[in-house]
Amino acid sequence: DELASYTEKLNYESLSDDVIKSAKLFILDFVLSAMAGYKINKNFGDALVNVYSELGGNEQSSVMFYNKKLSAVDAAFLNGAFGHGADIDDGHRSAQGHPGVVTIPAVLALAEAYGLKGKDIITAVVAGYEFFIRFGQTVNPYHVEKGFHTTGTMGTVAAGAAAAKVLGLSTEQIKNTLGFSCMQASGLLEVVESNQMAKVVNPGKAAANGVFAALLAKTDVKSPVNVIEGRKG
Repeated sequence: DELASYTEKLNYESLSDDVIKSAKLFILDFVLSAMAGYKINKNFGDALVNVYSELGGNEQSSVMFYNKKLSAVDAAFLNGAFGHGADIDDGHRSAQGHPGVVTIPAVLALAEAYGLKGKDIITAVVAGYEFFIRFGQTVNPYHVEKGFHTTGTMGTVAAGAAAAKVLGLSTEQIKNTLGFSCMQASGLLEVVESNQMAKVVNPGKAAANGVFAALLAKTDVKSPVNVIEGRKG
């Protein structure tokens, strides 16, 4: 309830100049990291784009570097994957994961699809970072020690919060977004033991699942209530 209320009330005017400047730098950092990731991990990126292109879908949002548009969900996945291809995207030490690569692709995909402005983008990015860092710090280091990839797991929740903010969802809808996000959260660090090129799937899925969760919540269907503190949450 508190997290959903915080996200709903967050607005650009409440952000300090330092926070706004940092958000802009994080967005730039993501784009530059994605450029490196596209080049370094191009074979895997090409395979992902080919698979998603065959699946088709509405041409809502741009796929970086490929002069192509796909659905907002699919574009968020691919751009998130590119962002992690070189594994130089911004990280948070105590949250033990990469907040930008899951938050920013989700925000940009929806912003393009719905024609939103720069201030909306910055505010949503801040919401996503807030969620990622708070959740990551709460579950780690135990979460990573058990083999879970924070960028994929907590990243899904962060992407959902950011996507919900972009879509202007109500507090109740944001709560449902968080529920749907937690249901889908996934990612294993076994990927760093072999064939690390596949590691990009985890942040890609986090960004895409966050977008999907927010779009689903926008229809006013209900998610489980106690996904965070419940006995089976």
